[in-house]
Amino acid sequence: MDPRHLSVGLGVFLLLSAFCGAARELENDVLEMVSANKPQHLEKVGEARYFGSDEFLGDEASDYVTPHNNARTAVRANIPNLRWDTTLADYARKWANTRASAGCNLVHSGGQYGENIYWSSWQSVPGDAVASWVSEKAYYDYNSNTCAANKICGHYTQVVWRNTVRVGCGSARCSNGGKFVVCSYDPPGNWNGEWPY
Repeated sequence: MDPRHLSVGLGVFLLLSAFCGAARELENDVLEMVSANKPQHLEKVGEARYFGSDEFLGDEASDYVTPHNNARTAVRANIPNLRWDTTLADYARKWANTRASAGCNLVHSGGQYGENIYWSSWQSVPGDAVASWVSEKAYYDYNSNTCAANKICGHYTQVVWRNTVRVGCGSARCSNGGKFVVCSYDPPGNWNGEWPY
């Protein structure tokens, strides 16, 4: 082997090793800085790190949580932000997979959690589902705590339900190319005779 190739290869190896080491040190510095600022919120979410109500690294969870919390803040500042919950996300993902294998008809799981479901004929993004639910705000009358005649607004009221503190969502690809999305909520909302906020 030509000694020049060996020294170039060794140089590249050392450069990559130094880069990887610096990247690990930077990640550790960031984790220490965030942990110091919010120690009570540090937990794992899948392969992503979770640092609070809607600050995630490398996970679509924030794409669900952020628009939920924006809708909640828009109606009343003292409604608590939702936190991502992996148990709820697993439950939602399983139900989405069940519905996807059964044709993606809009059917609720009937489980113990609050639940919003959504179907699109295309591969939508998480924000599309939440935007669809939040758009029902136009049909909700707070004074009478009712929906407009022949309209649905229960998805919206679940999004902003004051006592709900955890959310987890999942989706599955339908055989026709569409997408089925489920968000599960705990504690559930939409109790008869109660206002959402």
